Amino acid sequence: MSDTNRRGFLRGVTATGLGASTLVGSAAASTTSANTIVVEDYFHYEIGDEWTIDSDLPTQPGGSEPIEHHLTHHTGQTASKWFGGCFEAGLSGDADDGTIWIEQPVDVDPNTTYDVTLEFAGYNQEQSYNKIVSGNAYFGNDNPETEADILSRNNDNALAIEGDLHSADDQWVYYDTTGEFTSDGSSTAWVALGMNIFWETSYYTNLFDDLYLELTPK
Repeated sequence: MSDTNRRGFLRGVTATGLGASTLVGSAAASTTSANTIVVEDYFHYEIGDEWTIDSDLPTQPGGSEPIEHHLTHHTGQTASKWFGGCFEAGLSGDADDGTIWIEQPVDVDPNTTYDVTLEFAGYNQEQSYNKIVSGNAYFGNDNPETEADILSRNNDNALAIEGDLHSADDQWVYYDTTGEFTSDGSSTAWVALGMNIFWETSYYTNLFDDLYLELTPK
């Protein structure tokens, strides 16, 4: 299935819900264990208030301040080709390290196992054999606070995508993963999307769009 057809299919599932879907995102929504939970955002006009910007940044080499960075809404380009925009993240590569992301809580049923689909679109500026930056999506019980959290290196009960943003020339690429997730005793899990830099480079800016998360109770 092509990226375009797949996005259309996913939007159709969200709209119809197959009779049992809850859309979470710009408006708060309550869910029960009988429902499929969907979080999706196409960032048409803004980064909504439901999102919080977070980061794990090294200091500038030889200094005491964090490396330069930014995260903002971007207009004029979108992966879905609908309208509006996407969001833009930027990091200095002076320290060969650094992660910046947006995150939001997701209402889940405690102690429940879900089948999970997680995906996003990242803009590939230039194909390269050197992996300089990655686009990263995360879903898990813990509020991500560090690069290791976003990459899910310390948490087996989480899903993470580390998408190489140098796999194509001048085009959007979709990255996705599926898996199983079990919520803890709370009613809150977390989804995040952002960028990680791990190779010395100049200031690097990239675009992200079409976040999609689907949770189906088993």
